[in-house]
Amino acid sequence: KQHDEVLVPGNRFSGRAYLGLRTTAGYRISQSDRPAAQRWANAGWAIIEGDLVRLNEHGWLRLDSIAAGLTAS
Repeated sequence: KQHDEVLVPGNRFSGRAYLGLRTTAGYRISQSDRPAAQRWANAGWAIIEGDLVRLNEHGWLRLDSIAAGLTAS
C-alpha cells in the first residue's frame, strides 16, 4: 500500500531548507537566520555569500542537526 506524505507549511519549509543546505545551490537565509549561519561559518561548517549559505564537507556531516536547528527557529 502506498502512503502519500502530506506537506503542511512547516514541512515545506523544512524540505526547502534541507534541500538547499545539501546542494551546491545553497539556502537563502533571512535576517533572523543570519546569526545561526554566521556561527556555522565561524565553526568552519559553511560559507556565506550574500544571503546564501552553503555547507562545506564539514557542514555536510552536521546537516541533520543544522537543518533541524534552522527549521525549529
